[in-house]
Amino acid sequence: MSLDNKVLSPEFIAFLQRHINLHRVIWLLSVIVLFAAWNRGIALMYGLFSLLMAILLLSYVFPFFQLRKLFLALHCKENLQVGESGQLVLTINTTGRRYHLSVALRHPIIELAERVFVDYVDRSGKFLLPVESRMRGVYQITSIQLTSSYPFGIFLVTRSIPVAEQEVLVLPKAAELGVLRDLHITHSVFSGSDSSERKGGQGEFLSLRDWVAGDDIRHVDWKSTARRQQMVIKEFSQEDREEWNIIFNAHSDFVQGEAMNSSLEKTISFILGLIESITASGQQIKLWVCEDALWSMTFEPYHHDFVAVYEAMARLQARSTQSYANIISQLQSIGTLSGRCMTFRLDSDPAVELHGICVTHFDMVFLKNSFVFPLQNARQLAPEITTNGKRYFVGLHTHFRTLLS
Repeated sequence: MSLDNKVLSPEFIAFLQRHINLHRVIWLLSVIVLFAAWNRGIALMYGLFSLLMAILLLSYVFPFFQLRKLFLALHCKENLQVGESGQLVLTINTTGRRYHLSVALRHPIIELAERVFVDYVDRSGKFLLPVESRMRGVYQITSIQLTSSYPFGIFLVTRSIPVAEQEVLVLPKAAELGVLRDLHITHSVFSGSDSSERKGGQGEFLSLRDWVAGDDIRHVDWKSTARRQQMVIKEFSQEDREEWNIIFNAHSDFVQGEAMNSSLEKTISFILGLIESITASGQQIKLWVCEDALWSMTFEPYHHDFVAVYEAMARLQARSTQSYANIISQLQSIGTLSGRCMTFRLDSDPAVELHGICVTHFDMVFLKNSFVFPLQNARQLAPEITTNGKRYFVGLHTHFRTLLS
């Protein structure tokens, strides 16, 4: 055991760190010098006392002058994304020179990734603030906190300085799905966006694969089925493939759980990942979302620009007043549902059957209690075969890639 550990206990060291700092030491030294000067009548001691008091006075006054007449502006170089590092640009305008400023951002969602220290500003300067965000959405930053201890670092003075209201958009992060064979989504059929790289012409045969629930019976290869003793499906070129419809009703009741562990955030992440996977596999997809009103977006095969849908999902709020069944009824009444359709609902919502020409329905059922009581170790329910598709049960700890592969 070292001598330090024998003499100084951890509690005593913590006490010193909490209560002893430089300005208290200087004050104590000033009192000692003043007492010695008064007791002995030594002029040099009076001079030393005056010097110490001057240092304390300057250390206390100068930081206030450093934080006067500062004008701040803040703008976002590009949209932030959940869990990723981004940058904000801070512009500082002053009436003179400023030294040694520490920058802090007091926001419940957006945080500085590292400490930012401004060494010197001569009337105007721009500085990058590395930031991170834990939650998608639209946020306002109204102030920046600056701290100064110039010139001697004895006193710290902190001031919250307003900035022109800046909107910061934090994009959600897409779930990494990859190949989802249960949904017939693979990336090996086509590669790239150039038509010369695609296999086959219009409606031409591509390959064989095992049958899964929801496949069109017209595409069964009966010879291969008889030879293998199991159902085999023919896959054709892009022009022969069904389109996808993703239907999501953003109702307030759908939000179960908290923050990033809520059913809403899990659904948004999955929908974005699904859009990227489906378009990459050479299929068309249409997204239907009911918020204040019903809106939609269409994505062609091999679509690469997803900025619009990311921004729309970042701004999405669960404020729909319509029921899940009502949304399905609206879409079916106007005859827009065909091909493969995926819907999202809570287990407390009644199941709704989709009807239409060759409709394959993938019903994603979110287990409410799994999100409300996240510490419960709920058993993962196996998918169920329905009359025209498949029903999947999703909990807080469900991995979509495992569920659908």
